[in-house]
Amino acid sequence: MEEGGAQRAEDATPGILKDIDRMIDVVNRGWELLSTGRRAEKVRVAISNLVDQENDTDLVMDVLLTRRKSKGKFTDWERLYFTSSGLRWATPGVAAEHCARRMECGRIADLACGQGGQIIAFSRRCSEVVAIDKDPVNLFIAHLNCIAVGADNVDLICGDSLSEAVSDRVGDADHAFCDPARPPGSEERTLSELLPDPRKILERYSDRVKGLCFEVPPYLSLDKIPFPCEAEYVSIDGRVNRLNLYTGDLARSASSAVVLPGGERLSGEARSLGPGRVDPVEVGSYLHELDPAVVKAGLVWKALGGKDSPDLIALDRRRTMLSSEEDVVSPFFRGTYRYMGSAEDISTMIEMLNERGVGSVTLRWKMDPSDYWPVRNSIESKLKGKGKVQIFRYEDRYLIAEKVRPIHIKDGR
Repeated sequence: MEEGGAQRAEDATPGILKDIDRMIDVVNRGWELLSTGRRAEKVRVAISNLVDQENDTDLVMDVLLTRRKSKGKFTDWERLYFTSSGLRWATPGVAAEHCARRMECGRIADLACGQGGQIIAFSRRCSEVVAIDKDPVNLFIAHLNCIAVGADNVDLICGDSLSEAVSDRVGDADHAFCDPARPPGSEERTLSELLPDPRKILERYSDRVKGLCFEVPPYLSLDKIPFPCEAEYVSIDGRVNRLNLYTGDLARSASSAVVLPGGERLSGEARSLGPGRVDPVEVGSYLHELDPAVVKAGLVWKALGGKDSPDLIALDRRRTMLSSEEDVVSPFFRGTYRYMGSAEDISTMIEMLNERGVGSVTLRWKMDPSDYWPVRNSIESKLKGKGKVQIFRYEDRYLIAEKVRPIHIKDGR
């Protein structure tokens, strides 16, 4: 091991199928069995006959059973490797590609690379990638993923990014990326709970690189970030997925919002418009659900062409609606709905729904998940039509609306 804890990935792997080629062969065999319908119990028996230790079998089975779960995060999921814990924190492919496009350079360092979701994208956009992680299992899996996608420009290092030995190995990179680990169910919402601490990373690397990007939880309070940066909120399919903090030459504005998978972007100074109270009887003909990344970035004003006092309705912490008389089309709307009216109670709402020939409803207000289907089934059991509507809750009333366009459709198709 080198002084300070820096170690090549292939030299740091413990007794978990240290032979990369053998690991690939065993996983391929197991995947073939699973893909042809063999039950997991049978596959485990077959795998155990191919490896030497029980923990090797455990690792292979975890990778195999996790592969199917990775389908929603990666387009090339069938050839990638993740453990269940590694997949949980892996950057989705569409977000990783967005970040790689923005950080494209000659030499880039990923200072907490995990199992390689982000370095795969960097390897396609940058000439050289230096990837560091303290966990040898993560580096082992990341090595497998580099082989799977043919990324031969990645130098994997097992060690502490904050150590002098590792920072010396990184050298003078153009840019650096860091996705710090955070505790599951985190509530503290401060930088101090992140590992490594972004403040310490800045102290170690700000003189070595032109710019850094920290991927932090989107609920992190911006007023608790003590260094100048651009705060970029990223949504995927209408849900806020991450918050990227860019420093140095990567920072382009004070605030930004990116809507994926389309890639539409807003940037500028954040403004707090403060949704005004719109009386339900005064709601316009259309309701437009704003993408939450735009709301969190404080860029609603820019999404609406600079309008300073739009008719905004804050339904809850997750949903902000724009009321209008026109059918406005925008990539920064999560959905557009034709407003049909409101009701003070469920019985009145059911009468209105039957008058409009409705038979199916989607409930769009915050409630205990265990209550959703009982409440929905209770309402639908009293309906006689075939139409479908969305029901929102606004203060003490139910707003009835019919979906006009699904999420992020730019035209009327």
